[in-house]
Amino acid sequence: MVRQRLPSYEFQDSHGNITYRSMLIPGRNEIHHDALVAVSSEPDNRDVPNCILPVSQLPPEVLRYTLPSRYCDSDKLMDLAWNNFGQITNTPSACRPL
Repeated sequence: MVRQRLPSYEFQDSHGNITYRSMLIPGRNEIHHDALVAVSSEPDNRDVPNCILPVSQLPPEVLRYTLPSRYCDSDKLMDLAWNNFGQITNTPSACRPL
């Protein structure tokens, strides 16, 4: 079997992740990937601001996270969210455990 290296290039996505893009050739393509991942034991966003912004004041670049996606159909989860979390006060300390 002849193994051909496909040309690829590296770029940084909108989240700052290093990503590689290759064009596959017609027929069978095999992709092998090996990685070492370092993950901090500290929780993300541990420096949560002490104020919560109203939706009308959210910066435009974060609005996409409020929309439904193929990974989280927020329209179908709305009742579940209100039933489980609707009683929680709108404060930073209340949001940390979530």
